Amino acid sequence: MTNAKAGRIIWVLFLLLFAISELYSAAATVLDRSPHYPMWEHSLGRALFSLPCLLLVGLVFLFKRRVAVGYSLVVISLCLYMAFMVFESFTYTGHLTSPKFTWLASSVWIGLFFAAFKALLFLKRSDHAVA
Repeated sequence: MTNAKAGRIIWVLFLLLFAISELYSAAATVLDRSPHYPMWEHSLGRALFSLPCLLLVGLVFLFKRRVAVGYSLVVISLCLYMAFMVFESFTYTGHLTSPKFTWLASSVWIGLFFAAFKALLFLKRSDHAVA
């Protein structure tokens, strides 16, 4: 196995991990019935389930060597999810448990987004996306 192929596999596994974390976050948003969150967030959370699906379909297209379509779907998924995270942070009216924890969680998510985009750029630049 060449280094480039190993790198592609690692980046694909990272994007799969990111899809799982998106799915977990969507489930937490839908299932959390805390009075601190507005009711519209639960219905918006149901729509969040489509974002990990978009990411996974994009990865399938990357496997099928349809790099432009796969790249577009993954970018759309990542951008919409980041938009939701920003929107949620601006509209949250409840009491934060700890500002330090909020900054830590936000930093982790931002790091994951940058790593996901780096993975996607690596996969797009490689001669054949994954196989």
